Formats: sequence, structure tokens, C-alpha cells
Amino acid sequence: MERSLLCNARVLAESCFYQGEPVFRDGEAVLESLTTREMEGLLRRLSSGTALGPAEENPVFDEARFEALWEG
Repeated sequence: MERSLLCNARVLAESCFYQGEPVFRDGEAVLESLTTREMEGLLRRLSSGTALGPAEENPVFDEARFEALWEG
């Protein structure tokens, strides 16, 4: 359970941006700022493709790495 929570926090840290800047410095900052219910809500919206705000491209998104992780 702890490993899943840490992994989810890391996903949010790498996925949440405001005006082009990361909202959270790392997974630990996510855990300090959000409840597990809040994290779950954000993760559900991310996984469904529902925009969390105005569409902007993540400046540090690595598409090749994402595809490799997605395929396992």
C-alpha cells in the first residue's frame, strides 16, 4: 500500500503544472499537501483524460519514456 501511495504521489508531482511550472516539487510535497481522497480524484481525472485546467504542454514530458513505461 505504501509503495502505491508513493508511486501515485510521484505521478501527480510529474503531472500537475500551473502556468508552466510544477505545482509540487516532488512526491513528498504531494503527500504533504493532499489527502489520499484528493489524490485519488486527481488521478482519476488524469487517467480519464479530463482536463484539469487549460490545456498546456508539459515542458518536461518525455514521450518515449512514457510509452516505454506504459508498455511495461
